[in-house]
Amino acid sequence: IAFLTYGSIYSKAQQAIKVLENDYSCGLYNLRFAKPLDEISLEVIAKKYKLLVTVEEEMLIGGIGCMLNTVLQKLEITTPTLSLGVDNCFVTHGSQTGLQRVCKLDEMNIVEAVLQKLQV
Repeated sequence: IAFLTYGSIYSKAQQAIKVLENDYSCGLYNLRFAKPLDEISLEVIAKKYKLLVTVEEEMLIGGIGCMLNTVLQKLEITTPTLSLGVDNCFVTHGSQTGLQRVCKLDEMNIVEAVLQKLQV
């Protein structure tokens, strides 16, 4: 499982990996920024792992998950993906930790989403 992320949510992906790594081979990739995506590196990562998980604190529509899927389609790579981020809805104000929990971007919700995608 490859986790691709950037920014402050990186630590949540890192914590999720600590839960998953006993049963799954995981990699964590810091994209540093959302655009432009490094297509060459993404191709290498996509061919190495059986699932690509993007984790971001941005809207899913137009986010790194969408961009990753566009790159994969262009390169004709069929590695499954899971995009975790903010749904297309209004998010109330609050602390970063509280909002991550509301948007299901805390480590346990990330783990749950990955396991559900893997159908475990």
